Amino acid sequence: MDTYDIGVVGGGVMGLSVLREAAAAGRSAIAFERDHIGHPLGSSHGPARAFATPHLMPELVEPAGRAGAIWRELAAHDPEIHWAQGAMLRTARPEPVAAALAAAGIEHEVLDPAAVEARWSGLTLGPGAPVVHTPDGGTLRADRVLTLLRRLAEDDGAVVREGVTVHGVARDGDGVVLETAIGATRVRHAVVAAASWTPALVAPLGIRVDACATRQTVVYVDDPGARTLPALFEEGDPSTYWVSSGDTTVRLGMDDHRAPAPEPGTRGEPDPRTVEVLMDHVRARLPHASAAPVGLDTCLFTHTGGRFVIERSGPVTAVVACEGRGFKFAPLFARELVADALGVRS
Repeated sequence: MDTYDIGVVGGGVMGLSVLREAAAAGRSAIAFERDHIGHPLGSSHGPARAFATPHLMPELVEPAGRAGAIWRELAAHDPEIHWAQGAMLRTARPEPVAAALAAAGIEHEVLDPAAVEARWSGLTLGPGAPVVHTPDGGTLRADRVLTLLRRLAEDDGAVVREGVTVHGVARDGDGVVLETAIGATRVRHAVVAAASWTPALVAPLGIRVDACATRQTVVYVDDPGARTLPALFEEGDPSTYWVSSGDTTVRLGMDDHRAPAPEPGTRGEPDPRTVEVLMDHVRARLPHASAAPVGLDTCLFTHTGGRFVIERSGPVTAVVACEGRGFKFAPLFARELVADALGVRS
């Protein structure tokens, strides 16, 4: 039976971040992905995710700043994984957000809608709440991020097994056995980072993880100013966001808790109602954007009751870093998990 220091279940951004940190620390590490890296059935695929330090939960501001520092480290290996065109949070409660940014030493400003429209001619916010703007936010190229994390991990000796499902996680003395379709692998510590599949995998170990998924619809539109367009999050019910995903493309979505649950192993179809809501948003906010979507997609959104989950029981750690913010925090959680929970200094 093969033996490794670290075994990772899940090849999304969280799993690959853990793999990279463990390998960089000189530990033998292996990751199992049931599909292929970047597959469209999970949460990490696609061309773009937003990075931002302003958050409606002020306690996330300081960690977001630390995550940003790690993203800048990673960008030294591939400058195209992140470009900082800025990020904005539109909220009727900007004061606690601005105070948290100030306490974390993060450059920011609070702008009224007219000031935003004067600075970015491609935006039309209309009357209403102000925005908290930071210049450090922007776009993370999700597809390139996964490729980079895998390459860095493999360069340091890590192993990635694609198309291999882990169907059992069992304690074995002071370690763990991962049961897979191609045989068993023993690891000193297992990290289960399989998003909404995590609860079922760790439940037999007595680890309770409250997480469930919905299938969210994503819209892409063309906009000539996309490359310089700040990412924007607008508080509401549901909250909406956009982020540039290429030179002339903008990705839009919303945090809709009423979205349907996904059928396992299927991508699902975009929801026409959500497409229309998002296109109404485009028409109200992006006057130079295309009148119709240039692309539609779906992705999983894992709900954990508004919190990030990192549950450790002996040699097993379950991590669900989602709630729509998991991608941007993944390298920070991975570094802290590897350094603290596993006793490895990276």
